[in-house]
Amino acid sequence: MNPNDWRRTEELFHKVVGLSPEERAAYLDQACPDDASLRAEVESLITAFENQRGFLERPAFSLGMKMLSGESKEESLDGKLIGPYRVHSLLGEGGMGKVYLAHDGLLDRKVALKFLSHKFTDDAWAKRQLIKEAQAIARLDHPNICAVHGFEEHEGYAFIVMQYVEGETLASLIQRGLPEAEQIPRLAVQIVSALVEAHSHGIVHRDIKPQNIMVAANGQAKVLDFGLAKLIQQKQDVLNAGESESSQLGLVLGTVAYMSPEQLRDERLDFRSDIFSFGIVLYEMICGRNPYSRATKADTISAILTSGPEWPPKLPTDIQARLAAIAQKCLRKEREQRYQSASELLLALDNPDKRNPTPWPRPIRLSLRMYAVLALLLLIIITASFVYFRPVRARTLAVLPIVYEYANANTEYLGEGLTESLINKLSSISTLEVKPLTMVSVYKNQKVDPVQFGRDLNVDLLFLGTI
Repeated sequence: MNPNDWRRTEELFHKVVGLSPEERAAYLDQACPDDASLRAEVESLITAFENQRGFLERPAFSLGMKMLSGESKEESLDGKLIGPYRVHSLLGEGGMGKVYLAHDGLLDRKVALKFLSHKFTDDAWAKRQLIKEAQAIARLDHPNICAVHGFEEHEGYAFIVMQYVEGETLASLIQRGLPEAEQIPRLAVQIVSALVEAHSHGIVHRDIKPQNIMVAANGQAKVLDFGLAKLIQQKQDVLNAGESESSQLGLVLGTVAYMSPEQLRDERLDFRSDIFSFGIVLYEMICGRNPYSRATKADTISAILTSGPEWPPKLPTDIQARLAAIAQKCLRKEREQRYQSASELLLALDNPDKRNPTPWPRPIRLSLRMYAVLALLLLIIITASFVYFRPVRARTLAVLPIVYEYANANTEYLGEGLTESLINKLSSISTLEVKPLTMVSVYKNQKVDPVQFGRDLNVDLLFLGTI
């Protein structure tokens, strides 16, 4: 298929995909009366689209069309002036784009420009993905996330204008030698702080790895490349679709050696997938290697799905040992066994690198009289505890489904997620017996009658809430 053919095919597809079958047939009769092969190609795409929800949101469509077009290799942008930006040098590249260092002549500053590859500049899907990336990062305002200054189009170029971070990637830092033990927890806290910010806006990064983390000269970490970032979608949409965004086309989004088991199984992802990926990054900072990387991609996938990370018999410092325990929990195969949020993970990382731990207290020499006084005080305390703090029975509680007052297809998951999170947190309180989610979910969208609901559920307390 030559470039003109696939452009014509894609153009016709977009024009007829929203029409009824009768209108579609009439339009194709008029658009390609003498080109049966073109019509057959368009109709096959329509069939695929209708059988596979979200087909056009998948890179395989555009990438496949570009491969068939046989377009030549694009020229370098080094030295080119694009609007107010003078391009200097290539910083990195991926499957769909390249990142260049440039000088902003208008504001007299260095910036990083992320361009679509030239062969994708006229591709609607690829441009939407670039815009989505810019929108995802623009939502975030955090010192550990590379900032976006804007999205621009100029003379056929589409690109994101980003903050330029002078430094090196975490991957390069690890390759040169392990970060110092005192530096690891500081970097870990900064990376997880960035995830807390992203997750609080409903954004899953989906490609956390050392190559996507810059470390500036002052030691500040910056998380980059939200190109695969995705807003958490409503659970019901996924169930109705019957598939994830890549399964039917055999396409895996991300970097295999840093994927969570659920990402490799192409299941619906949540924030805990990023926590698994961070666990791999933390392991790599401690041990200097990826715990799952193998000679082939198939072996790497098998290792992630079936085996645990191998730790050295003894780590050099107490700091690394404490961080290893945190990484071990991040790398649990079942997401229910990991940290349940980036905020919880951040708390676990709090102050693992104390340089001046409290010294072990010296033994205090006590006289016989002092022992007698202490024993009397202890007896008084125990007696008072029985008198004033009598054991009470566990109280029963039901958390009714949290209601989002202006719910729609893209926001209903907020109430569901909050309800589940509250039930999980409150269940850890020993004096509460909390009803499971399956028992209270039947009351969703019902008119609230607390007394009647309390009787039906046989509980002492009800938790009601709206967003």
